[in-house]
Amino acid sequence: MRHMFVINPKSFVDLKSLKAFLLSVEDCFSTGKRAEYKVYVSRYPRDAIAAVNRYIDSVEETETVRVYAVGGDGIFFDCLNGVIGHENAEIASVPYGNANDFLRAFGEHRVNRFRDIKALSRSGTILTDIIKCGTNYSIMNTSIGLEANAVPAVEKYVKYIEALPIIKKLTPLAYNAGGFKCITDKSLRLQKYKLFIDGVDYSGTYININIGNTFGNGGKNAPNPYAVPDDGLINVVLIKPMSALKTIIRFSDYVNGRVGKHPEDFITLQCKHLKCSSDRILHVGLDGEYYLTNEIEMEIIPQAVKVVVPDNITYLNYFDALIDARKAKGGVI
Repeated sequence: MRHMFVINPKSFVDLKSLKAFLLSVEDCFSTGKRAEYKVYVSRYPRDAIAAVNRYIDSVEETETVRVYAVGGDGIFFDCLNGVIGHENAEIASVPYGNANDFLRAFGEHRVNRFRDIKALSRSGTILTDIIKCGTNYSIMNTSIGLEANAVPAVEKYVKYIEALPIIKKLTPLAYNAGGFKCITDKSLRLQKYKLFIDGVDYSGTYININIGNTFGNGGKNAPNPYAVPDDGLINVVLIKPMSALKTIIRFSDYVNGRVGKHPEDFITLQCKHLKCSSDRILHVGLDGEYYLTNEIEMEIIPQAVKVVVPDNITYLNYFDALIDARKAKGGVI
């Protein structure tokens, strides 16, 4: 087996912590041949896709390549799109980023287990679904509309805050400010869509369309609470038109997995194929990456990728993850 570590250097607080991680990798493979592993430092978003492809192509097809995405969900997205199409490839998420939403599908209290490189290098895999989105592949969560619109608005505020470490604690307020700005913009909040889900016409005006393969989204959020990435289905939540004030009120239930309480405001369903377009540009957030497009078409590809997991861990939906966390806190697990 070959091992490729793809690192987002921005995920580490300083050079010292990055060097410590590299030493842990070297220690893990100190008894083997150095050629068994490779380290690649990503230079910018999507840079790693081609690098992962090249490395896997350089290895015999009979030899397994385990790719470790070291950082957050952004580098995991890049590595995912790099391993697709290679039957001898596996992917692991090593959580050092600001957001590691994908790993929440195994339970919050287990996320740090994915930092144990020695354990990951010997662990098994779970066959996992992905969603094909044009030329890209998603494994977590896609938003069309309000949530995606909020991404550039939020990043604008966060950029200024992170430039001044003394006020970095205000970062959550930046997210609230960006979201509030979009909610109060009626043209952003109420966009008309041509929408077909498994061939059924759901066209209309929506505040937001959320497509989930996992429940994790935006740190602690769970808009699609029943989504698990190995059931062969896409989970969808459509937010119906409502006033800005009501949107603000309902958003707490939306992000906390309680959309089922308000069927008059939310449509929830499962599907295998979705196609969406509009007479205006679509704002799309794809696993945290921001896109502008005219049309998006998505379909589930069951058991398309091998995800590395420590022993005895399985995927959970949001509610099972909450129960699991309570058991762990009480010492049951």
